Amino acid sequence: MNKKTSLLYGLPILIIAVGYFIITSLPGMLKTSPEGITKNAVPTHNINNQKEKANLIILESPKPGQIVNSPLIVEGQARGSWFFEANFPITLQDASGREVASGVATALDEWMTEDFVPFTATIKFIKPSTKQGNIVLHKANASDLEDKDDSLVV
Repeated sequence: MNKKTSLLYGLPILIIAVGYFIITSLPGMLKTSPEGITKNAVPTHNINNQKEKANLIILESPKPGQIVNSPLIVEGQARGSWFFEANFPITLQDASGREVASGVATALDEWMTEDFVPFTATIKFIKPSTKQGNIVLHKANASDLEDKDDSLVV
């Protein structure tokens, strides 16, 4: 095929792929496993590093030890640097640290700042068999460099 034919067929495929990525990455779009997430959230690693991260991110709801149900509303504030394109990922884990649901937190205000920005996320999950688990708020890391990773575990 010549360049024009390749472009003619390749461009629509690229547009469809990008559209699919955007649609599946929208806030509120979730992936859950059949096991669901635990109730009465208790961290299993780096136990409750809220004080350590208080200058970067603050989780206002749910509180540590709070019994949660689906859908789980997650609310708080994070520095603008915690976001990428006004979003950051959240995962719910069972007592063994296995991911059982995930979602995306969305900035409720201008995120391109060093100030705190309010965020919210709604995560649906299936009731699990265990009563403990944790929520992990991951710093958005568009570079995928490990030294740029950070998270709040509650």
